[in-house]
Amino acid sequence: DEVISLQTTALDIGGWGSLAHTILMLELENEFAIKFTAAEALNFNNLSEIVEAVFSHKNRSNINFDSHLSSTLR
Repeated sequence: DEVISLQTTALDIGGWGSLAHTILMLELENEFAIKFTAAEALNFNNLSEIVEAVFSHKNRSNINFDSHLSSTLR
């Protein structure tokens, strides 16, 4: 089993290629009603940066990512 943390990168997850990354970005945009710029979506280095960007776009800190991220990454 793969362990996912905020430091997890695409290289750490088997099957996380460009298509999976695009799907992840679209799912996060839909789930949290946000829109990433193309530059943002292409330049994330790890999950922490993705989470920070979602917080930044939502401009609040009470989002529960646990269930959202685990289901999106499957």
